[in-house]
Parts: sequence; C-alpha cells; structure tokens
Amino acid sequence: MLFARNTCLTVALALGLVIAARMLIGPFQLAGLPVNVPLNPEGLFGLSILCAVMLGPASVKRGGEMAATAAPTAKDSLSLLTQKENRQFHAGSFNFHPLLIVSAIGGICVLAYRTAINVPFVSDDFILIKMARNSSLASLRHAFTSAGGDGFYRPLGYASLAFDYLWAGINPQLWHASALAIHAMSSVLVWTLARRLGLSSMSAILAGSLFAFHGTHPEATVWIAGRFDLLATLFTLMGLALFVASLEDNQWTWKTAASLLSMTLALLSKESAYTFPLLLAVITVGKRETSLRDALWSKTVWIRVWPYFALTAVLFCWRAVLVGGIGGYRLAGTGESSFLSLKLGTTLKVLLVRLWTSLFFPINWSLEPPVWLALSCVAAIVALLWLGLKARPTTVFWASLFCL
Repeated sequence: MLFARNTCLTVALALGLVIAARMLIGPFQLAGLPVNVPLNPEGLFGLSILCAVMLGPASVKRGGEMAATAAPTAKDSLSLLTQKENRQFHAGSFNFHPLLIVSAIGGICVLAYRTAINVPFVSDDFILIKMARNSSLASLRHAFTSAGGDGFYRPLGYASLAFDYLWAGINPQLWHASALAIHAMSSVLVWTLARRLGLSSMSAILAGSLFAFHGTHPEATVWIAGRFDLLATLFTLMGLALFVASLEDNQWTWKTAASLLSMTLALLSKESAYTFPLLLAVITVGKRETSLRDALWSKTVWIRVWPYFALTAVLFCWRAVLVGGIGGYRLAGTGESSFLSLKLGTTLKVLLVRLWTSLFFPINWSLEPPVWLALSCVAAIVALLWLGLKARPTTVFWASLFCL
C-alpha cells in the first residue's frame, strides 16, 4: 500500500513539473514529444493525487480510535450523529456569522461573473427566448405532458424561461442576472451541505467559494441554454441538504417532504438529476460512518431512502413513455440514441482523465495563460502535492468521491 501511494505521488510530481513548465515557459518539447495543450498530464495528475489520498492511512481520532472503523451498531439511529452535528451547526461553531458567509459567497459569484452580464445572446439562446416569448398556459401544460422535439423531457426549465421572459424580455443583462442568482444560491447550498456533512466551517466556506467561481461553470451560468443545468443543480443540492437536515428526526417531517419535492423539481429540470437517489444513498452511508455492506442491510437506511428511489422510478417510466425510450440525441441515419453508442475506451478516458482535467485545471488553453494564472497554477500544484502527501481518507472524502 505504501509503495503504491509513493508511486502515485511520484507520478503526480513528474506530471506537475511538466504542467508547471508549460505554464511558465510556454510550449516545449519533452523527449521528442510536443507539450502544447497538456490535457492528459493535467487529468492524470489529478487522478494520481486522488489515488494517493485513497491509499493513505485512515484518519485517526483522538485516543487512537480509527475513524474509518468507528461504525455504529445495528441499533444505532441515523439521528445520533446528525443531532450532534446539528447542535454544532446552530451553536456557534461558525467562525463567521452565516449571513456574512452567504453575502461573501454571493459576492464571489458577482465578482467572478461581473463581465458576463454584458455577454449577448448566443446560438440556442435565440430559439429558447423565442419559445419563451410564445409560451402560454396551454403550451406549458403541454410541456409537462409531452417530450420536447430534441428528445428530452425538461418541462420545468421551459417554464422557468417563460417566467423570465415576462420581466426580462429580450434584455440579455436581465437574463444573465437571473442565471447568476440561481448559481449564487447553488453555491450557498454547497456550503450548507458541506456543513451538514460535518466539514469544518472554513472547509465548507472554501467548498462554497470554489463552487462559486470554478472554471467549469461559466458555460451553464452565462449561456441562457444552460438554464436546465442550473435548475437541476439547484434543486439537487437543495434536496440533499434538506435530506441531511431531516436525519435528526425519527419520523417524516416537512423537511423530508420538501426534500422529495426538491428532487422532483430537479428531475423535471434535466435528466442528469436522475443520479439523486444514488447520491442520497452514498451520503447516507457516509453519515453513518459504516460499511457499505452494513448500510445495504440496514432497515434504517432503506426506510429513509426507498421513497426517493420509488419516486425516481415512477418519473423515469413516465419520461420513457413520453420520449419513446431512453431519449436524448439521435444518431443520423440509424436514429439510435447517442447514449447507446458510447464506447468503453472513450468513456474510460472521460472518467479517468478528462473529468479530473476539468476539475483540477479548468483552463482555457486557446489563450496563453497570463503570468498571474501561471503562478497560481504552480502554487495549486504544490498545494495538491502536499495534500496527497498529508491527507487521510475520511467517510466524507469517500462519500464526496463517489458522488463525483
């Protein structure tokens, strides 16, 4: 295990040096190979860091008890951990006042997207705004009872666009302001969910702030056609946060009902939200700090999550009837769903390399990075190497990784 971890750190160090050199000196040759746009080194660097953390020794509690093996007995309730965390959440565990944190995260969103307010409509924006302009109660009812012409079922997104047109008209600044407000609420929910999952105050603030300005989000936030992604993300985060908050109750409450409603709204926004019940199950296992096998056989867990799986299955079947199958974009000529044409090699490349490229280095390589960005990336590489060397996997880490 130690050898494997050291190997991952060595690979990450070598790749980090290549990325840093590309950042600081521009394109160059390495052993006869051109290093121009280092997408693969970036992705493999991120994957190596994650593997190093995964292979690290488990976190140790005070007194020598291993956190990873501190599983509750079968008689323990989900509420035991959550009640303690909830008391900490409300009993002054914050270093800053919650309103100050919310304002700061919202301010980061505004600062990050301050120039995007003036971006004009682009591409599909014109089609969607025209549809919003021509919307009526009858057309909105039709959106909930039939599939879209593009093979998708996203009625809530179209209803949101129709509502925005009532006050934003064809003013792109108002449309962007609306999208930015949704993104800011999602960023605050990331902070809230992180605190509910047991992260420290500063770690949760960092999570919300990073989500606010991360480089993978401008397309969904600035492009009007990304409204479906924004809504699916907002309601998914809201539903997860409400579910975690509801774990302190030994019976169904308004929090559980609100969580189910949020999940439904997410599913009606975009099909990516169909991961919701799986995210819920992973978070539940993480909250219990128990093994996956014990959680799968726990009545307490299933009592909590089965309504989410059942409702998701019903909505998926309804969607399948409307779109005539799996749905999605169709291949020219065959008419087969493009989802069914995924190749194993391409999929593995996305999951094992390009996903981590985007998350660890969300950089637009069509432009040469300015000096401040290059230096920031070098500092980030050093910090991530230190993280891979010192970090220890915890239940929150494993839950977060599986959610990704």
